[in-house]
Amino acid sequence: MTQKTSIRGFISMLALLALSYTALTAASTESVDPFNGDADSVKALRTDVVQLARACTASDRGEALEKGGPSLDRAGHWDASVAVYANGARTHEGAATGMALDEALCDAAINAVGGASTSSATRSEQDRLLIRLRLDGGAPHSIIEFQGQGLELVGDLVPVRSLDRSDVWHTVEANKAYLLRVMHPEMHGFSKKYDIIRGGFDDRLRTIYTSSSLYSLLRVNALQTDPQVEANIEPIADFILSMQKQDAPYRGAFHYSYDLRTGEKERRFPVGTNAKILMTLAALYEKSRDSRYLEAAVAAGDWLLSLQKPDGSFPVDVAWRNGGWDTNEAFSLFYNCQVLTGLSRLYGISGAQRHLDGASKLATKLLGMVEEDGYLLRDEYRPKVESISTSWLAMSLLDYSRIDPDSNSLDIAFKCLEALLTLQMTDPDDILTYGRFSDTRATSGNGWINEVVSEMLATCQATGRTGCERLERALILTSRWLIQNTYSPQNTYHIEDPEAVIGGLIRNGREEAVRTDAVCHGVNSMVGLLRLTDREVLLH
Repeated sequence: MTQKTSIRGFISMLALLALSYTALTAASTESVDPFNGDADSVKALRTDVVQLARACTASDRGEALEKGGPSLDRAGHWDASVAVYANGARTHEGAATGMALDEALCDAAINAVGGASTSSATRSEQDRLLIRLRLDGGAPHSIIEFQGQGLELVGDLVPVRSLDRSDVWHTVEANKAYLLRVMHPEMHGFSKKYDIIRGGFDDRLRTIYTSSSLYSLLRVNALQTDPQVEANIEPIADFILSMQKQDAPYRGAFHYSYDLRTGEKERRFPVGTNAKILMTLAALYEKSRDSRYLEAAVAAGDWLLSLQKPDGSFPVDVAWRNGGWDTNEAFSLFYNCQVLTGLSRLYGISGAQRHLDGASKLATKLLGMVEEDGYLLRDEYRPKVESISTSWLAMSLLDYSRIDPDSNSLDIAFKCLEALLTLQMTDPDDILTYGRFSDTRATSGNGWINEVVSEMLATCQATGRTGCERLERALILTSRWLIQNTYSPQNTYHIEDPEAVIGGLIRNGREEAVRTDAVCHGVNSMVGLLRLTDREVLLH
């Protein structure tokens, strides 16, 4: 063997040894993300993380790790951050990195409180830890502390990954409590929106939101009687009746709002407001047979009919503008669908031919639009959104079919609904959108669509139509999304006054507010879900 040959062999052997060492080293240090395990183990791991972080804020790392707490010796390059929330504000924050989960987590917790192991801020049971972890630069994992446990956090929401009947019941009760809580204590009216940043409502009570709230309370109460609801039905109804104009011009129309500062009623009469109030008045009359509700409904319906155009449609509103009464003659599909529902329900309690005739003329107009433009329609006031106007179209044609069963309106309503369901987002891996409709992020819009789906499902089941299972599935998915987007004790760590908003539906992902109609439509749809299925487990 020559010297050159032996040198080549030695170099080759070194290369093989180097490759073998590299492979062994990689295998021995390869880390597995423990948050990608089965659901039960990950749930337990989150709680262990919270408990260790809590222990570390009260002592140094060595002492905390030696006290026999949760074992989190998970190897890998860990990035950890810990924030402390007190009364809705982030009061402390710290970050750290380490080659083991427990080391990085403990150092981050200690850094968050500046090493002050006796800090009262971290020792309060009301304060909560928000923990974010990342392994080897991979996907981040967020955990929020709640009553000693660690809950998954995505964005600022605690995701709902399973749903059973008790979850729906709990949300319905929370929604009901929210509505009763935000009712004006003296006037018994309701405002449009609770602004969390401002910490309250504006100075106007809206007739339409009061009517919607009462309608929802009636529906919840029909499911399970509540003495507090019973005691408030008549006072709320009295406020609504007080907002009806009793003299000319426009006798029977409902004022849009009441100014709490001046005591003045807004001189504006939207047709949509009046139409939706008809729904509540009809429900009140059917429950009590009190003639006041029938008389008020007839007066409102007759005022609406005075505005009907030759083609069957209705304007947007009548209001005092620029020193005189003015009618906004624009066409809104949204408002006209509300009017068709209102007139249809009015005819159901009045039996007056003029109410049927007015509804029929409007139904003919709307059915003609469907024939010309298809089943997914946009409203001029919401040109980018098809789901809201289409859902109202389906609802109004469903209501009309009840007073004119010989028309083809019911079949068209179901075709509109079929088209609408193509807009539902159904990817369970995208937990923040799973169940909502693609062109509206608002809980008010999705809640309304879900209410319509529940009404259509009830009709589907009652008439023996096929495809009811798909409607039930759609109802469950959107209900899951609505519950996930409802303020709860679990997800209000960043809210200064959580008790004010619990049970309210989050406006959308960009606005911390509660729209009253979002709560109403959401709870209506979930009451429908509870009525229409007796399944205990709704979604895994």
